[in-house]
Amino acid sequence: MSAARNDDEDLHKTLSKLIVTRVKENNIDIKRVVLNGAISTAGKLTLNQMKIITLSFLMKNTRFMSVRNWEGLKNNFEIKIKPFIDFSGTQSELLYLQYTGCGNVETLLTTDIVAHLRATYGAVFVNSYTDEEIKGLNLPEEITKELFVRVDDRTIPNVDGINELRDFLKNKEVENSLIENAVSIYESKLPSQEDIKSEFEKEIGWTKQLFELFQSTTFNKLTLTSVGMAIALAFYEQQIGQALNMETWIN
Repeated sequence: MSAARNDDEDLHKTLSKLIVTRVKENNIDIKRVVLNGAISTAGKLTLNQMKIITLSFLMKNTRFMSVRNWEGLKNNFEIKIKPFIDFSGTQSELLYLQYTGCGNVETLLTTDIVAHLRATYGAVFVNSYTDEEIKGLNLPEEITKELFVRVDDRTIPNVDGINELRDFLKNKEVENSLIENAVSIYESKLPSQEDIKSEFEKEIGWTKQLFELFQSTTFNKLTLTSVGMAIALAFYEQQIGQALNMETWIN
């Protein structure tokens, strides 16, 4: 019935993925409910709208693991983000997605996407530590050896960002004052948001369009429901050919 509403091949493939996943998850209550909703809703969406929810999901709810340099980040953005940016993101489309139950347009909520990228991919941007700076952290030697790695010509913490640095040190039972000192130094070695935005646009030119979507349209205010996430997961796999684990977001 959903397929009959639309003859778009991409939609049919996305529906097929959702149905196969629904059959496999037959005994898991929450996933069954979410997938039932996703199957009945996907047929009501356009290709443009599926791109909207998939891009929102990728930018706000996921990250590329263990990316440590521009080349790695650029490759991931080119392959996994760029295919979904070609949409207008009008307010009427976003309100329609809210109507279908795919998401909510939170008028008081905005996402500073450059700040988010800075925090998430700190390892790409952080400047190299000197030997003196590493010693000045006053961390046990065994922790220092595990924490720091060489990436290209930089010596940097082997974490993806500030939150992961804090979690790593907490797990090593480092005292709070040393953790906050390490976080403060890490923060000081990150470029400003303006510099990071400029570097993105220099290294990955089309991200200017991506930033404009977040700065100039209601797209910035969209948050996805579990139904929207399930559709985004299926559409992403259909477009990119890589499956993401649904249990990470829907459980």
